[in-house]
Amino acid sequence: MTRVRNFTMEFVSAAAVLIIVAGSGHAVQAGWNPLKEVERRIQPPERINRRSKPNLSLPEAIHYFTNIERRRHGLPPFRRDQILASTAGGFARYMANTGRYGHNVDGRTPGQRLQANGYSTRRGWAENIDMLYQWQYQNLNVMQTAELHVRRWMDSPGHRANILNSSHTYMGVGVCPGNGAGYAVQMFGTD
Repeated sequence: MTRVRNFTMEFVSAAAVLIIVAGSGHAVQAGWNPLKEVERRIQPPERINRRSKPNLSLPEAIHYFTNIERRRHGLPPFRRDQILASTAGGFARYMANTGRYGHNVDGRTPGQRLQANGYSTRRGWAENIDMLYQWQYQNLNVMQTAELHVRRWMDSPGHRANILNSSHTYMGVGVCPGNGAGYAVQMFGTD
């Protein structure tokens, strides 16, 4: 029922936008298709086919959904970086093993962790972290869990800014369960 209600609200919101634009007297760009605008507004995340990528690991699925957000905002997709992924995975494991959550809970900054793994921080970097309690994801499949992490980051202004930063071109993702929770880390880098 909630999914139907969300779809209906998105459709009504999109339709309201079309009515306002159509009735505003403002010029509309050539080639603008109001049906495409409705489709764009109601498409993600409720209508993404989570079964289209059934063999993805959780880090790969997070990468996949993050790139959907990038494309939706006219940005190129992130490329994978092994050092970023290794750093993200190591920090996710640290948080899972200790039950501590935060960007500096291991006594280092994200930049210090990157440098320790051989990544040049002169190029620029950022980090997103997220923690889901086991009860929040225990009935979700990999794609749904990944989508939930990405949705939570997109709902947070700072995390959203990291994902949509046009200077970030690389991303590494690490995840680890432990202490009744699942930890996810995104590390971003630039060329």
